[in-house]
Amino acid sequence: MRSGRVKKIASLVDRIVCILPFEVEFYRQRGISVDYVGHPILDAIPAEIRPEDMRGQLGLADSHPVVGVAPGSRDQEIHNLLPIMLRAMEGLSKRYRGLSCLLPLAPTIDEKRVKPLVEDFRVPLKICHQSIYEVFSCCDCAMVASGTATLEAAAMEVPMVVAYKVSPLSFFLAKRVVKVDHICLVNLVAGYEVVPELIQDEVTPELLEKHLITMLEDSVARDKMVQALREVKEKLGKGGASRRAAEIAMTIIESRAGKAG
Repeated sequence: MRSGRVKKIASLVDRIVCILPFEVEFYRQRGISVDYVGHPILDAIPAEIRPEDMRGQLGLADSHPVVGVAPGSRDQEIHNLLPIMLRAMEGLSKRYRGLSCLLPLAPTIDEKRVKPLVEDFRVPLKICHQSIYEVFSCCDCAMVASGTATLEAAAMEVPMVVAYKVSPLSFFLAKRVVKVDHICLVNLVAGYEVVPELIQDEVTPELLEKHLITMLEDSVARDKMVQALREVKEKLGKGGASRRAAEIAMTIIESRAGKAG
């Protein structure tokens, strides 16, 4: 974030409530009062998810691999990533004959937007209207667009490869403004590379397929990633982020009301 923008924020707020742990030190170093409340996605996870029931509901065989495909929640992300992900799935389906592929449809995406893209490929893919958490509970691994969905996959401890692909101009401008070691929220929360990131021209069917094969066949690498995802989930808190944010807001309001009285 640009220094001018930080100064403007500091002049407008009493305290900042953060939902990502790495944000705390950033604001604290700049003299802004900040609280970390945890991430609200933890409150969105259904109280009880039974993967075996979900697999039965979706008609999935227990003995065959299941791969999640989460190409994003915006039309441009779907346009940039879904065809490449589907080509990767075509390659995987030749290697794993009983492969299933699940696409949790984001609420912001019309199924009519996705269906024509899917029909162009020979992929055993199911478009799912269940929550992303329920869908991920069935998955052995996933391809995920960079964004909040990576944290949702981490919360379900699903090994993943992350993809980020925008227009060359957008990427050029983003590189000038954003200076971070990783683009994936999971890796930013962890502080190191937990999951592989494919950026721009690296987002190819071949590289996606390569990483998925590793997750499906290398049990040591898979277990290491799952453990790291578990630690990321712990860093996101224990739930109740919205309640804690509201309590902080009420404390500030009551304090001001007391001074005014």
